[in-house]
Amino acid sequence: MNQTKGLMMEKIIQRVKFSIFNMGNFTGRASRTEYWTYMLTMGTLVLGTLFLLGILSIIFQNPVFLSFYLIIGPVFLISLIPWVALCVRRIHDAGQTGWLVLLAFVPVLSVVPVILSFIPSAKPNKWGDGPAEIAEINEFSAFSFQFENL
Repeated sequence: MNQTKGLMMEKIIQRVKFSIFNMGNFTGRASRTEYWTYMLTMGTLVLGTLFLLGILSIIFQNPVFLSFYLIIGPVFLISLIPWVALCVRRIHDAGQTGWLVLLAFVPVLSVVPVILSFIPSAKPNKWGDGPAEIAEINEFSAFSFQFENL
């Protein structure tokens, strides 16, 4: 069980690295597994960090912890670049134009890109044959199996 858990964690790290290293790639396609692994991992890290800083600033009542938000802000903005690229590739995989990702910045319509991220991979389309997964990532990945069967 411990070996499987370590293997899953390694796969998650590989997928997040893959998404970050492809931050400038707005062409092609991204699988649901790649998309949701990145979203859940980065969301957990960002929310966990913000929660921890909030708790520490309340406990110690020291404004020094609030200054860390000045560091978190630029880091969050930088993390938007791979997120937008990944969303564009995921929407391409659903067979739609990547420009729909701009709806994420319109409060009422921000749910549209999220809904599109749930659409299963389309057959080959004008953005490519299908999302190219890293061979090492898919191999023996229970995490991948869980997400691909949603």
